[in-house]
Amino acid sequence: MRLCMEERSQTVIVALYFDDFFIFYNDTCHVEKLKTARCSNIPTKDLGEVSECLCMRVTRTAVSVKLDRRAYCEKLLSKFEMLDCASAKTPIESGLLLRKSKDCPKAIGGLLYLSICTRPDIAYAVNYLSQFNYSYGKDRWHAVLRISGYLKETMEFGINYSKSENDVAGFCDPSFANDLEGRKSESGYVFKLSNGPISWESRKQGVLKRST
Repeated sequence: MRLCMEERSQTVIVALYFDDFFIFYNDTCHVEKLKTARCSNIPTKDLGEVSECLCMRVTRTAVSVKLDRRAYCEKLLSKFEMLDCASAKTPIESGLLLRKSKDCPKAIGGLLYLSICTRPDIAYAVNYLSQFNYSYGKDRWHAVLRISGYLKETMEFGINYSKSENDVAGFCDPSFANDLEGRKSESGYVFKLSNGPISWESRKQGVLKRST
């Protein structure tokens, strides 16, 4: 839930997630009033300036805010014993095409969680492999190792936001019939604000198409 109060140039934004909430403001007086009203109804603990949010590390400078999940990457690679895997410069082999088989392990769930929070750069690779969750084979596992090697190489990667006069910008691009089984295409999009991505997705299209 997001609550925004504006009075001339004074702004207070409250972002609520279950029992955690974050206050963004440019006016101390309004914030103190809000805290007083909140504490009078519900016991509240002020933890000060945010440094971690939903397992994301928050790093602030005078001109930018960075979100990353280095600790989560390390935990994920350790869980599946991949800390010693070979490093990779890209999350997936260029042009990789897979067919369904009948085997099966599991590491994609943790990678999905990572890709939708702070790592849009692995969104396509993870979404593509998640299509084979019920039919994994050795070639799929090698592809998972490729993503893991890429994460090992790029643990510090995250999303940087900085002040910008630009409005929201969106980008979208599809492939063409690259699914070997159903000949469906893949679509991807990203929307950016404040010089960083705020929404993104990669997924297989629901219907067949005859051209790009």
